[in-house]
Amino acid sequence: MLGFLRGRILEKEKGKLLIDVGGIGFEVYVPQRLEEEPEVEEGDSISLYIHTHFYSQELKIQFFGFKSKEERDLFRVLVNVPSVGTKLALSILSTFSFPELAGIILSGDANSLVRARGVGRKMAEMLIVELKDKMKNITVEDMKSFSILNDVTSALVSLDYGEGEARKLAKKALELLGDNATLEELIAKALSLSRQRR
Repeated sequence: MLGFLRGRILEKEKGKLLIDVGGIGFEVYVPQRLEEEPEVEEGDSISLYIHTHFYSQELKIQFFGFKSKEERDLFRVLVNVPSVGTKLALSILSTFSFPELAGIILSGDANSLVRARGVGRKMAEMLIVELKDKMKNITVEDMKSFSILNDVTSALVSLDYGEGEARKLAKKALELLGDNATLEELIAKALSLSRQRR
């Protein structure tokens, strides 16, 4: 089962990327929020955590890609909720970031959740009930850290660091400087740590 890929974007369509990995083209469905990022254009390099979905009745496989392991895992949680398929789960993650969705679920804010295409009031209330226990261990600090971690990782990837190395450096910088450090300070610290390793 495919869980991660890194390659070059050959084609970009609405909600879908064609990624060249060693001469093989993978069609990957992605959230709209990811697709609209400035560094996600044809010819750009990209690293994605992959959910491989098998449709048994149609005998087909689709790949869904996310910038972080946490978002990929949240997508997997969503598609296991009754009446939520891959299309609706992707719509939700196209509308909300991981910290935003966690905050909405934990606060029971059904009014915000209905902003996602395909989510009505009843579905929003059901999602809150189904997901609240799964997210009860997530704190505001966790959500803030996740957002900062992603920003630092993305900055390092744009400087040609691999996704795995960038995330390790970002985590270490965050551990050393804490959540109150600025993005610039964290990036500088991560770069300093990288130089120390060489």
